[in-house]
This record gives sequence, structure tokens and C-alpha cells, in this order.
Amino acid sequence: MPKIRASFAFSPWSDVPMGQTPQIVIGLGSGRCGTQSLAAWLNRQDGAHVSHEMHGPAIAWEGSQAAVDETICRFQEQTALRLVGDVASYYLPYVERILARDPRIRFVCLKRGREETVVSFVKKTPGKNHWVEQDGVPWKRNRWDRCFPKYRVSDKAEAIGRYWDDYYRRAAELQTEFPHAFRVFEMDMLNSEVGQRKILDFLAVPSEIQRLAVGVRLNVAKPKGFRRLIRHVVKLAGRAFPRGRSLQPADARGGGLRRAA
Repeated sequence: MPKIRASFAFSPWSDVPMGQTPQIVIGLGSGRCGTQSLAAWLNRQDGAHVSHEMHGPAIAWEGSQAAVDETICRFQEQTALRLVGDVASYYLPYVERILARDPRIRFVCLKRGREETVVSFVKKTPGKNHWVEQDGVPWKRNRWDRCFPKYRVSDKAEAIGRYWDDYYRRAAELQTEFPHAFRVFEMDMLNSEVGQRKILDFLAVPSEIQRLAVGVRLNVAKPKGFRRLIRHVVKLAGRAFPRGRSLQPADARGGGLRRAA
């Protein structure tokens, strides 16, 4: 893999804000750690379009290099935007590959406590177990199974715990190796002005245009039928950054978040 060098001179928030390569952000986290809120908040920054799991379960934990490459290429083409990206746990195995393509990309990795994460996943996935190889008995097969690594353990909670351990061990290694590009933030950072500013500072968003959302619930749960309908509409619309089609920045969509003072 080619040697990756830091690049600090680039800034999409310059005197000529549009018509150049946008700042690309990839949000990460084990899951059940605020990634949906992160995407919703970043999506409301000036000139931003940041999605949450834009590919659904189409990107696997292994073997999706081509799909990841295509995603980054599409992001680079969005010259009408200042900030563009996606937030999903399954990008972690591809971080080095992504940085080899573009060392200016920034990774924001959220982290929640191990026990809380395990309990939340167990509650969220009744009858399913994404973390073991299985044939549908006793666990139901699910299209998201391919998005997680697998462990040879019989206890579901133990498998999730091992996943959490491996995920954040690798995240710590990447933060050490690429401090200019990769940063781990505790989930609680989303709930304070100081924390939100640190994330936006890491993304090089100028303080005078930072939009904060402290105390705003960004990931209000929707009925399952509504979520299913939205997924169907998104699929039909081909929203996964088709070539030749520009995405609409946050300013054009509106938004209720306040600008930082």
C-alpha cells in the first residue's frame, strides 16, 4: 500500500467555497453509539450532505473494496458541496485503503462504553446474531450479517463484546498511525457544545460557520413501516450518489440548528 502523507493546506471553507473537491468525512463506530445522530448533525452544516448507512447492508466487512472505491470517487465529484460523506460501522476495515486514495479524508469514530453497547445490541437484535457464522438455526439469517466480523463463540453477548474489543483496538491503532485523519470521540461528545466544537474543529470547519445542536434529538425513532418505506423510496431514487448528479447542500434543504457564536 502506498505511503500516506498528511495534507494540511487543503480547506474547502476557503474564499472560493464551491467548485473544488469537498472535505470528505467518514463516520465510524461499532453501532449503537450515536452514529445516526452524528450523520444528522453533520448533514446540517453549511454546504453539507452527510448520510447514514447510504448503502444499507451492501458493503460487507470483507470483500467490498470496489464498492468503497466507487463511493469515494462519487464523493470527490461533489464539487457543489463543502462537506460530504457517510457514517457506517462497516468502513473500518477499509480506512487505510481510503486514505491511500485521498489522505485529506477525515474519519470521526464514535465510542460508547462496552457494556452499554453490548446490552443495546442484544436488545436491538432479538432472534438475530450478526457476529457468528450460522445457517439460520437458532438465529435467523439477516441481510446485515455480512456487515460484521464473525466469532466462534456460542454466546451472543460474548461475540458482541469481542467485536467491540476488536473494533476499538483497531480504531486506536489507526488514530495513532494517522492522527491528522482519524480521531476517536466518546459518544457523549455529541451532547455538549465543547464536544461538538472539537469534532467540527477536527473537520476544519471554521468556528464562525459551525452549527451546533446541543440538546436537539437528531435520531428520533420512526415506525418500522415508515423506515421500510423510506428505504424503498431511496432505492428507487438511486440516491447512492449517481454519477453526473449533484447533491443538494444543507443550506438548500434548510435546517433548525443554530450557528455557533
